[in-house]
Amino acid sequence: MRFLADRIEDPRNQDLITHPLVELLQTELLMLGQGWHDRDDADALRDDPVMRLAVSERRGIAPLLSPELPEGEAKNPPVPDGLASQPTLSRLGRSLATDENRAVLREALPRLIHGTA
Repeated sequence: MRFLADRIEDPRNQDLITHPLVELLQTELLMLGQGWHDRDDADALRDDPVMRLAVSERRGIAPLLSPELPEGEAKNPPVPDGLASQPTLSRLGRSLATDENRAVLREALPRLIHGTA
């Protein structure tokens, strides 16, 4: 998935990102693979421990822990507390639909299927 995330144009302000692109892509693919066809289902799965472990780039049980910081202190970059929400995944869908990103997806699909990515 890193192969794809490194090539997709991410229009988000990098200073404001909570959910890395690779985690958003993995969330979207896992949801589709499990039959969750509606992005509204993302909200129901936000706290699902298996999904959190499956899509996170963090190691061990870190994806299951809520980021607790002293009051007034911000984590930079922010640490996700659960999976991305439906609006975040919808914005991902819109960004994947650009001409540039569709070209990347077309190029990557055979590589992902054959395991060469």
